[in-house]
Amino acid sequence: MSGIKKDGTNKTGILIAIAITWILMIVFIRLTDKNQSQGQADGFTIYSYNVVLDVGKDNVVDVTETIGINFYEKGHHGIYKYIPTWLEYTGKDGKKIKRKSKITDLVAIGENYIVDNVSGDKKRIKIGDSSVTVPTGLHTYKIKYKYNMGKDPFKNFDEFIFHTYGDFWGTEIKNASLQINMPDSIDANKITFWSDKYKKNNITDFVEYNVIGNSIYARVKNTYRLDRSLTVDIDLPEGYFVGGSNNYGVISFIISLIIIISVIKMYLVWRKVGKNYSKVPQTVEFYPPDNMDAAQVGYVYGRQTSKKLTIALIVQLASKGYIKIDEKDEKIRIINLKPKTSLKIECIKDEKPVTIKINKLRDANSKLNKTNKKLMEEILEGKLPNDMDYNEFLEKSSKLLEKGYIYIDNGNENVILKDLTDTEDIVYKGMFLVNDVVDLEKKSFGSIFKKVEDSLENNLKNKIMDEESNKTKNLSWLWSFISLGMWTISFFKIEDLSPNYSYWYSISFVGVIILFLFSIIMGRKTTYGEEMTAKVNGFREYLIKAEKEQIDLLVEKNANYFYDILPYTYVLDVSKKWMKKFEEIPTPKYDMGNFDYCSWKSWDTMSDSMHYSLSSGSGRSSSCGGGHSSCGGGCSSCGGGGSW
Repeated sequence: MSGIKKDGTNKTGILIAIAITWILMIVFIRLTDKNQSQGQADGFTIYSYNVVLDVGKDNVVDVTETIGINFYEKGHHGIYKYIPTWLEYTGKDGKKIKRKSKITDLVAIGENYIVDNVSGDKKRIKIGDSSVTVPTGLHTYKIKYKYNMGKDPFKNFDEFIFHTYGDFWGTEIKNASLQINMPDSIDANKITFWSDKYKKNNITDFVEYNVIGNSIYARVKNTYRLDRSLTVDIDLPEGYFVGGSNNYGVISFIISLIIIISVIKMYLVWRKVGKNYSKVPQTVEFYPPDNMDAAQVGYVYGRQTSKKLTIALIVQLASKGYIKIDEKDEKIRIINLKPKTSLKIECIKDEKPVTIKINKLRDANSKLNKTNKKLMEEILEGKLPNDMDYNEFLEKSSKLLEKGYIYIDNGNENVILKDLTDTEDIVYKGMFLVNDVVDLEKKSFGSIFKKVEDSLENNLKNKIMDEESNKTKNLSWLWSFISLGMWTISFFKIEDLSPNYSYWYSISFVGVIILFLFSIIMGRKTTYGEEMTAKVNGFREYLIKAEKEQIDLLVEKNANYFYDILPYTYVLDVSKKWMKKFEEIPTPKYDMGNFDYCSWKSWDTMSDSMHYSLSSGSGRSSSCGGGHSSCGGGCSSCGGGGSW
């Protein structure tokens, strides 16, 4: 793929990073939500907890919970309680069951309250008034709701499993009692109590219970510390429960189906407008193809920053004789050898006139002592004696020369310079917009980088990249993110697939990943783009493998060949290999300054000195609302609560 990076990063890489981050984030949230636990209860204990379950034949349970709270600290408004819609547990056959229930008519008797959903799969009732705090001491809360467990999921047997109290309160539940009113008779010997959903810790011996008619009356013994849910399990004959509602929906399935269809559609679109044309055979190229400058070659090659391309163009301007690059004490200065505004004064040097160029746009009154300021004014006003001795002039004007107010032409004025490309012209004019001498570390290159980038995009993008394919690529990225959003909502918020069909979540998630992969490979080059890519790669291959004899022949034809090619080797990442091919580095045709073009330290200094001043910028928080304790609530299939 062709293109340049913005400040070191290309757009495709950014989108991939966003997609991966989003996927990791939702997986992390899911895992932490499944395994979160609540810390110590904040300022309260539970001194009694009574639950009454009126069970219907259709697996609908009317639940009444009476919770006795002892607030031993001031400042509480009330309590909150979580009731999960999804339950996970183990049946008597040893198989794990996941089951969705519907919760309706959730109310708090005699109290102010609000009801909302948390994490998509839990209902929360928040009891109390934010403008009123409850006094310390005992306070009793009564909660009622319908818990519709849906159709019986078991085969060849029935079973009633219910998690009472909730897993995460953060404090011991004292005086825990339970009354279950079943619709038909039950066998008292087939009732067990567990401290967990997976039947690993049987605590029946710590529960006193008896059966009267169709009702069970149970109480947890004071010798047992109950700080988690109490699970009651009643083994029932097949057919005990009749009917029941279907608590599952089709929205998640429809979303999954849309994603799968999108994958098929994306594949067909890729075949039509995204699949690459046949590769053009690579040929050996001694020179850059199509008279491209270094930035254009770097753009076709791809994966280069706008800063790197600009550096290559600066070196290319030096190789063409437009500028020279001087380096002193790891500071770089670029001098315009063709200033548009300058004065010329002829001095005598070895009986020949010497042209002294004055950077007229420099402020002659800034940071100069009295002597140098006067000398600069004389130069600008043309009052410098024509017969002044050259050495005398150098001595008097040393500070002006050092600070770049003036400089001496070395004869490039009469050189016929090569024409500049659009991108070379952008860099040349951008550097010398104000002054004809540029201290690199003081110059802002942000606008130059941007203009170089825009020029390459405008002049090459549509020639190199297939326009229809590129538009389709952008749309495919958009649809991939929309699909990821739909899958996230489906999996976290809606979550209405029956456990028997939960594999559709996995299938559709794989589909989302495939959509992103197609988005990555969707864009293709034009036939011209394939041709230029083959030539650029062929040119790069030549730079790597060229024999000394071949290079010597080209140097004979063009004495500046080493420097003309050097910027291209930089953007094609083969500079070191190119330099090693020369036993002695040739003398440049023009005065290119004292910059060490064969030292990576000098190249790094240039890169570090160039500043990108254009700024860019790019935050989600949640709370359960008010009070002293954290949200808590435990895993998605657990209940519990806390104070606020």
